[in-house]
Amino acid sequence: ANFRLAILMNLVIQAFKYAAEPFFFNQSADKNSPELFAKVMHAFVIFCTILMVAISVNLDWIGPLFLRSPGYLEGLFIVPALLLGYLFLGIYFNLSIWFKLTDKTKYSFYLTLLGAIVTVLVIFFLVPIWGYLGAALSTLFCYAMMSVVCYMLGQKYFPIPYQTKKDIALILLSFLLSYFGFYLDLEIGMVQFIVRNSLVIVFVLVVLWLEKDSIKQLESYLKSRKK
Repeated sequence: ANFRLAILMNLVIQAFKYAAEPFFFNQSADKNSPELFAKVMHAFVIFCTILMVAISVNLDWIGPLFLRSPGYLEGLFIVPALLLGYLFLGIYFNLSIWFKLTDKTKYSFYLTLLGAIVTVLVIFFLVPIWGYLGAALSTLFCYAMMSVVCYMLGQKYFPIPYQTKKDIALILLSFLLSYFGFYLDLEIGMVQFIVRNSLVIVFVLVVLWLEKDSIKQLESYLKSRKK
């Protein structure tokens, strides 16, 4: 039941996948395509991390809208981990363009097999201990491992200048804010709602600060186009 709450992230990722693949192939002949692919990845990470924080800090009222039984609400704490897992799935879709463009699609099988092995191992060892948290972690660890290995192979066969450090920083910060906001418990409901959602604003401000140079470049570009 709680896995279904993470489908909001999964829907975004599936929509991105269908739109991005034709775009990637159309741009593959351009000599500047690696830089463009890196920008697409970075924009994707920014959007999805903001979405993850926004959903996580509002699970106290989003959850009851989707979960039919009050008993299911005790599993809400796994949702941020699931959201992060599906975020890594989206990152994997971004990264996987290298083996499609270099005609090394055999690596798709190897990476999928790796993900399956990780899933089985995590379920086998953690579900008996942590229950459905173990199942959620199997999703997170599976897609995270696939993303890491896909990135390492991709940089070997089709180097793309991803903003790796900045993306990792955004992912870690958004994950921490997601769980901090989820567990933040204040006595007054409206105050809790405002404080929790202020974390989304804080994260957006951090993103704007990190992207200030890119924003200035965009502003200059738009001004030049108007002239």
